[in-house]
Amino acid sequence: MKIKYTDKRNWRRITEKDYIERAINDDIFSGIIAMIYVKKVREPLTLTIVNQQVKVIDDHYKWLQLVPNDHFYSMTVMFDNHDRILQYYIDINYENIPELGNCRTHDLYLDVLVLPDGQFELVDEEDLQRALDEGLISQQDFNTAYEKANHIMDYVRNSFNEIKSQVNHAKMILDHEFQMNNKYK
Repeated sequence: MKIKYTDKRNWRRITEKDYIERAINDDIFSGIIAMIYVKKVREPLTLTIVNQQVKVIDDHYKWLQLVPNDHFYSMTVMFDNHDRILQYYIDINYENIPELGNCRTHDLYLDVLVLPDGQFELVDEEDLQRALDEGLISQQDFNTAYEKANHIMDYVRNSFNEIKSQVNHAKMILDHEFQMNNKYK
């Protein structure tokens, strides 16, 4: 399984950034919320999401991440330089390790990509199959990944407004704190 850190410490595409993270536990979300304020990238990245070309990273973009306690997914929400949501990227995880300063997930390869209008698709099925074929995961992990992905797709289909509420809540908290921390710099 892949280990993914919320601060993207191993991702060389981002060359300059600010990062902030907080643990929250309230009526809307319980877990770690984190934001990468991208200053500079080596090069932008454009992906195909539900048959649309979407630039997901460039200078002055933001990546908001939500890593819930006691759940099997994490979500990265990409914002452009005008604070418009570009996509919701939901990782299916074996486990979340929501530790401040070292927040990470054990990724189970499958991802659900969601556009701002709620259209979504399941991706990286070939990565999951390759992991099974190479013995990196068990057949049970393989089956569990699909079960969890189906649960997430149902959640997106039936509760997209709840997802948007969690994202807005987390973004408001982190943007406010970031502005306060940088007010006198």
